[in-house]
Amino acid sequence: MKQKELTKEEKELVNGGGQSMSSATEISLGTDSLLSIGSSWESGDKKSTHNLEVGKGIDIDLGGNLNRSEGN
Repeated sequence: MKQKELTKEEKELVNGGGQSMSSATEISLGTDSLLSIGSSWESGDKKSTHNLEVGKGIDIDLGGNLNRSEGN
């Protein structure tokens, strides 16, 4: 049996409606987490998103330690 190239309509049906593909990567620093890395891609009707957060929920209290002076 000889193979044949798919038509545009057949490709759209197989790939979920089109040939378009998009992707994005994000790296951010903030007060909610020390480091956040995100990645996402989309191709037709398929989509994937991944996120990694480091240092989420860490509280640092330096209130009383900054103005302390020691007497002799």
